[in-house]
Order: sequence, then C-alpha cells, then structure tokens
Amino acid sequence: MTLYTIVDPNVIWAKEYSVPEMIEITWKGVLLNVIRKDDRTIIINRVLSTDPMVYLDPQFQPGVEINMSLPV
Repeated sequence: MTLYTIVDPNVIWAKEYSVPEMIEITWKGVLLNVIRKDDRTIIINRVLSTDPMVYLDPQFQPGVEINMSLPV
C-alpha cells in the first residue's frame, strides 16, 4: 500500500516499520547523512556535497561503514 503523506512513517507503521536514526556529520571535510549502526560504527546513507569529485571517491559511497565515536 502506498501512502502519499508527510506524516512520519513511525506514526503510521509503529509496530511494523522503523526509521533508523539519521545524523548529519562532516567527515574529512565532506558533509554526510549517516545512520548509526552501533556506538562506534556509522554507515554512510547519503552524500550532501556540491563537489562532483566527492561522488567519484569510493570512501564516500553510500553503504560504507566508518568506525568512529559519535556523541549520544
């Protein structure tokens, strides 16, 4: 079923669907949208840069895991 709404999916699909916590960080000078996997690991979800060369760099590909500590 497709719902075209601005309501947060957690409100609609509270028991069936959960959205991971997304955080914006700057890593190596590049703004990234990341998902916290655990206390020491994050996964790149999206690159938020206007520099086309960043998108060609494999270390900034979505899905790459980064080991670092994030504030809680």
